Amino acid sequence: MILSDRTMDKMIKEGTLVVKPITEGQIQPASIDIRLGNTFSIVDDTPSGIITLDGQRKK
Repeated sequence: MILSDRTMDKMIKEGTLVVKPITEGQIQPASIDIRLGNTFSIVDDTPSGIITLDGQRKK
C-alpha cells in the first residue's frame, strides 16, 4: 500500500502512524525521510570490486 503525504500526515496526527522525532520537511509525496543516526560510512571503490566496511576513517 502506498500512502500519500496527506494520509501519512493525518495518521501521524491521529497516532495510528508513529515516527519520532519527525519534522514537516521529512514527509514527502509518497514516503517519509528517516534519520538513522549522526554517523555514516564512506565506502571506497576498489579495483577488485569487493567493498568492505572494515575500519573507520577519521575526519
